[in-house]
Amino acid sequence: MKAVKLLFGILLLNMVIGVSTAIAAPDDTAPPFYAGKTLAHPIISGARDSSALLVFIQENQVVKGYYCFCSEEDHSVDHLPHLLGTFPDSTIESVFYADVDQAGQITLVLSKSHGKFALRGWRYIENGSYIPVLSLQPVLDKLVRENKDLNSTLVKRALGKLPPYDYSAQYPKFDNHDFDNIDFTQGNVVGWYLDDGTPSHAAKQPADNVYAYKKTFAEKDGLFLTVTFRRVEDSATPGFRATAISWQADPTKFSGSENGPYVYYSAQYGLVKGFFLHGVPDGKWTTVGENFGSSGSYIAGQQQGQWTISDGQETATGLMKDDEREGRWEITDGMDGNTPELGGFDTYLNGQRHGPSERRLAGVLRSKGDYVDDQPEGMWITENGEGPFVKGVANGMWKLKTADGEIQQVELIAGVKQGELRWSDKQGRLTQIIHYKDNLPHGLYQKFNAAGKMVYQADYVMGKLEGREIEYYDDGTTVRADRGYRNGELDGLNIYNFPDGKPKSISTLDHGYEVGLMQEFTATGVKITERNYCPLSMSGRGYCGKQQTFNPDGTPLTEADYLFNRQQTNNTWYANGQRQDETRIGTDDSYTQISYYPNGQMQCISRAQGFKPLVVDGKEYKDYQGALRQGESACYYPDGKVKSSGVWKDGRLTTGCETRFDENGKQTAPGPKGCVIPKWEYER
Repeated sequence: MKAVKLLFGILLLNMVIGVSTAIAAPDDTAPPFYAGKTLAHPIISGARDSSALLVFIQENQVVKGYYCFCSEEDHSVDHLPHLLGTFPDSTIESVFYADVDQAGQITLVLSKSHGKFALRGWRYIENGSYIPVLSLQPVLDKLVRENKDLNSTLVKRALGKLPPYDYSAQYPKFDNHDFDNIDFTQGNVVGWYLDDGTPSHAAKQPADNVYAYKKTFAEKDGLFLTVTFRRVEDSATPGFRATAISWQADPTKFSGSENGPYVYYSAQYGLVKGFFLHGVPDGKWTTVGENFGSSGSYIAGQQQGQWTISDGQETATGLMKDDEREGRWEITDGMDGNTPELGGFDTYLNGQRHGPSERRLAGVLRSKGDYVDDQPEGMWITENGEGPFVKGVANGMWKLKTADGEIQQVELIAGVKQGELRWSDKQGRLTQIIHYKDNLPHGLYQKFNAAGKMVYQADYVMGKLEGREIEYYDDGTTVRADRGYRNGELDGLNIYNFPDGKPKSISTLDHGYEVGLMQEFTATGVKITERNYCPLSMSGRGYCGKQQTFNPDGTPLTEADYLFNRQQTNNTWYANGQRQDETRIGTDDSYTQISYYPNGQMQCISRAQGFKPLVVDGKEYKDYQGALRQGESACYYPDGKVKSSGVWKDGRLTTGCETRFDENGKQTAPGPKGCVIPKWEYER
């Protein structure tokens, strides 16, 4: 729950510490949980990150502190009191806030029992609860021990003088008694350092450019138990955290005087454990991180002998000589554990892969070849195929494997496909021939069926279709489709045929757009569609001219004229050949639209006059969509009786409404009340 910032601090509810006061609640709400209780301290609110109330209640000989989001309207919290802490036989002297790091505000409670102070701290976290700040408690206890009298001002002043430290940081066990028992909040600061290890002598620490500081905690045999605290920025709570622990002869030096056991820890990189001898690594070392690990020995500061090094994908085990891998290194599964059956090896010379290398998964070969100076060289088998490398780059004739196990044979020059690629299926049958230039199809592209017949042929120019693209039926001779392309776009004649070679559709395209005549046919050769498209040069793309559809027997079904995608006429026929709709345009620009019943009886007739000028590419045309209704219009019942009629002039009725009749010839409109405008309602 995201806490809101309240506008006021301590809320005094007109009560005195130790006096029982009953709080009257509004009649329509339940009284607060502390109503009628003895409060040990005024109720607290106003935390920066939390809107909870802090309530301290005297119960017999114990004060109990509670937090509650009692007035919170957020339904994600339960609005119930939760125990903050108990204070046996105590008084609550002060409750206040302090910032000791960047992990969130601390709530401090100063109490007193039998004349002795106690100081405890809690931090609010976003799940809606308060948790004790255990790592801060030793600091608070020390303040109590060293001060006979305490108040909030003195406490905050003392906390402000502490070295910076992230009190929310958590650390693993180091398996070292001395290291595991260090209280990082104690100790003595011995130096502040820049990121190159140079001491910082700024008057006020930590200076902005300070990267680390060091503390000592104990001395033994001339060595100091030393902790290095580094500034951590890439976390949710940036600040200084303990990162390195060791015994050091001169802890004021940033590094170089370590002697004995050593640990380094960061949440990002993991835990490193090892040993130093006079400032250099010497002995057994291990690293355990989230996706990296290693183990082996140092001698006089250099990795020597058997080492194991892991990342997420692989674990390598082999010989280190003077910090460099040498000889054969065995490969097994990595730290992710995704390939438990992984096996193989690499060969090293002076820290570089040099010689044979191999990977197997469940005994099946995945890769095999040789390295020279850490680069693949010569013939290789890889997961993607097999072929030669030259100085780490695929160069020469390769057999590449597709995801479904098919083979592409092509020459790679500097890792790029060049020339003819022959594509075979799992049975070794040739399925495609593609020509490449600089990894792009360039030139002839052919496809073949299982019988070896060519069923596709096209030309490419730098990855784009250019010229004719032809598909064949399985006989390899009958054209299924013949399409033209220019610069990757459909362009020119576009033909689709039936298996017997008769045309199925014929059209023309210009830069991907249909232009001119398009026709579709049945398998018997009957034309069923004829459309005309506007030239691409015209600003109005779409239909231009006559658009027709036909029944399978060739009789007309629809016919319409278009002017730059604006319909001008509508002519349709019933399946029996009888007209259904008809448009008539006179030489005087009269425009008549008629519809018919299946029996031939006129259904409706609408008359209009004129047009709207339409200018396209500088030329003016007559657009009859702009004609205005003119003269008498009427509709009829199937028996020929008038259903409605009206007279129009310049697009408007000359009367208030049309005259309407029922099927018996009785007038229904206008009625006794004249023309009644229908009241429209939305369908529900």
